[in-house]
Amino acid sequence: MKKIFILTILIFALSCQIVFAKQEIIEASGSYIMDSTLDETPASATARAREEAKRAAIEKAGVYLQSYSKMVNLELDYDEVKTVAAQLLQIQDEQRKIEPYQDNLLKFTVTIKALVDTNDEERLKTIMQDKNNLEEATERYKKLQAEYDALKNQMEQLKKNYNSANVAEIKKSVAQNNKFFDALLEMEQGNNFYFQKNYQSAIQAYSRAINLNSNFAEAYNNRGNSFFQLQNFSQAAQDLQIAVKLNNFDARIHNNLGSAYLLQNLYDAAISEYTQAINLNQNIFTFYYNRAIAYCYKNNFQAALPDVQHAMQLNPASVEAKNLYNQILGRLN
Repeated sequence: MKKIFILTILIFALSCQIVFAKQEIIEASGSYIMDSTLDETPASATARAREEAKRAAIEKAGVYLQSYSKMVNLELDYDEVKTVAAQLLQIQDEQRKIEPYQDNLLKFTVTIKALVDTNDEERLKTIMQDKNNLEEATERYKKLQAEYDALKNQMEQLKKNYNSANVAEIKKSVAQNNKFFDALLEMEQGNNFYFQKNYQSAIQAYSRAINLNSNFAEAYNNRGNSFFQLQNFSQAAQDLQIAVKLNNFDARIHNNLGSAYLLQNLYDAAISEYTQAINLNQNIFTFYYNRAIAYCYKNNFQAALPDVQHAMQLNPASVEAKNLYNQILGRLN
């Protein structure tokens, strides 16, 4: 039987027809208040202000691209549009400003001018055609932004507690926060390389993120996916095993590890991971489809049948699931 599998990953190669093209220049600013008494650095403050500016630019680009998507009849929600905007945004110019704020505080402001280029048809094709894959990419983008927000909120709380807590401990926590922020920047860079299918550079960026934050489960997951794309399934499994240990409640990681096992002909291990993914989230087509394939590799078509049927219920439009269902029936009859 022909081997078929689906691995949920970051970015996807697709095709669609673009009938309209335009460029838009967007200007946006972001700011950050640095406290020199907490040993914060100008480089870190600038990076945080720049990230705020990029987020504001993506919001503006999203408004433009949402209108564009309607003109070319694309069924995208606003979060998906922002994911596309983040991929298309090209920073053309950056201006930095530092000014006294109060006492030991300095206000860092970064203003960027960015190009949103819908003439880049290949990138639009890559992102927009496959709805399921775009939804997954959107969840990853939202998760990264949530990580940025968490660090921002933590930093604000640390500064509020500065006068009522041990100064050395606060400074230590601030330094760690900045280190984790740098890891997120590397993570974002890795995601961009992955999107460009430059998997070796993505691996290097994810490795830098891991060096900055050894407990970064998502970085291990994404680096594992990059190794997978390079068909280094053994190394992919090693990274994904670490990711599972760091975050045992993420169904996606269990699914990805299952696929790494599957491509090494470790069918029982693959089935176990797919089962854990299903136990964590029973509404994902890919998990049932993948487990059905793993059962087929073991010639256990009786066990594969209910999985592929469940997959078809979750995604009735899937041609792959229908083909697999027919193959399974052929083996059972």
